[in-house]
Amino acid sequence: MLMKIPAHIKIAAVVILTLSGYGQAEQAPAPVAPSVYKLMEMKRSMEAQNIICAIGIGVSDIEMIANNISSDRARAQIAEYIRETKKADNDSASRPAYVLVQGAEVHETVTQYDKKTGLYTIYSLVALAPKKREVIPQSQSTLSAEQKTIAVIDSLGNVYTELFKKGDAAGAAAVLQHMMANYPRNPHAWWVSIAMSTNNFTTMMAHKSSLDTILGMIKNNTAPAEFAKYKKEYDAFIERMEQKLDEGLIKAAKGGEIDWEIEALKSTLGRTKPRKKR
Repeated sequence: MLMKIPAHIKIAAVVILTLSGYGQAEQAPAPVAPSVYKLMEMKRSMEAQNIICAIGIGVSDIEMIANNISSDRARAQIAEYIRETKKADNDSASRPAYVLVQGAEVHETVTQYDKKTGLYTIYSLVALAPKKREVIPQSQSTLSAEQKTIAVIDSLGNVYTELFKKGDAAGAAAVLQHMMANYPRNPHAWWVSIAMSTNNFTTMMAHKSSLDTILGMIKNNTAPAEFAKYKKEYDAFIERMEQKLDEGLIKAAKGGEIDWEIEALKSTLGRTKPRKKR
């Protein structure tokens, strides 16, 4: 009898295939159309002029829906950025997102169509209209350039989580591709990619050696104190998975059935017997 694998695990497998190319430093980011890179350059140019903007990604088999999703997600990123930079302002923090982004306009879109899957992937660059650009004057912004980058990466992670929960494998993979293409050498992006491939550190479908490789890249590109935070969370996650595998193997030894997650852990952790008690 074949074991039924939950839909979200199938999505994880798709994302892991996308992620695997970034586990080795010598490999280039997944291919993205030149027009998308041009869109990213436009975004950087706007940011240099202190214009609040964001790029959203939408995936659907209906072009109009993909377009709406991409612009909505860009506006959501802008609203989150405003809330983060104005977190000390209770009024801004409590206002609905649609109020914060009133006046936001789509400046440019890039549409890609995959004939094999029949899916549209649309990238939308959205920016606040001139009259709204003073929502966050530069002098009042408390975030450094690095902190802004991290905020955007975390926002992409949130979009990924939303798609993952909805069972949108293509959309999840597109978000990961976008993040790694835009931030191919950013350690925090690597960390978020680990979170993506483990469903926010709850499921282990990528082999531990692959995750260890990415963690090693993070170690080589971050300060010791910063890396220690990542390492602590990563070690705690691995130990949770090890304990779950031990429990499943012990249960199986007593005649119980092994479910899909335990079978997966046997492969990703590389063992078929419980650990010896210390």
